Amino acid sequence: RQAIWRKHMDYTQGLLYYMQSDPLSPPAVRRAMAPHGLCADEFQDNTLAPHFPPGLYVRAARRLVGEKVFTQNTPAVQRARGGISQTNESIGMGGYNFDSHNARRLACKNVDECYGRANAPPGLSPPSGSFTWNEGDIETNPGLYQIPYWVLLPKASDATNLLLVGAPSASHIGMSTLRMEPQYMIIGGAAGVAASLFVEKAAGGGGGSGGGSVAAAVQDIDRATLTERLRAMGQILSVKHDI
Repeated sequence: RQAIWRKHMDYTQGLLYYMQSDPLSPPAVRRAMAPHGLCADEFQDNTLAPHFPPGLYVRAARRLVGEKVFTQNTPAVQRARGGISQTNESIGMGGYNFDSHNARRLACKNVDECYGRANAPPGLSPPSGSFTWNEGDIETNPGLYQIPYWVLLPKASDATNLLLVGAPSASHIGMSTLRMEPQYMIIGGAAGVAASLFVEKAAGGGGGSGGGSVAAAVQDIDRATLTERLRAMGQILSVKHDI
């Protein structure tokens, strides 16, 4: 972990140095960046490097693999089934891009060198001379979609008393939209309601206006009651019925 952290620090320091000091950096950029540096009164106790934050912002790491997995196809499948209408599966709405940053940034002398003509992206307008290639960058709008309750759920064979908010059941591309802060807040709020409902039912309280049997697992909570409570809180669960 320290080696990974140091690679990020080296990249950040190198980028700042280039923008502030390298002769190849345009003079206007050097002038604009010259006043900037690390915050003198923050992170002084970081033993790896003073004034650098000790933690990394990790967009996506290890995630849950539930009975179902939210992928780049999930929004399209929802629309193919008749649109984003009310179901007891939805815990909220999402709509941010599939947003996965580039894996590498390469300096290319020409298109052949970096892409290879056979592998050049469709519709590429080849630049003349050198250019920078952000390899692996993805920015695709999935449209509005429903966030299903099952993204929170582990397989029942793995756990029956656990809801995952920060590491939901999603593929790499699926996670690139679910991980956005508005979606995280929606998922987290719904998880709290679901956990409360599970505890109530596990205690034999019925867990809703309709009563029902005691839930032995988070996978078995009454979805209609969860929908009822979320809607009462003002949660937007669909396009047709809420917007």
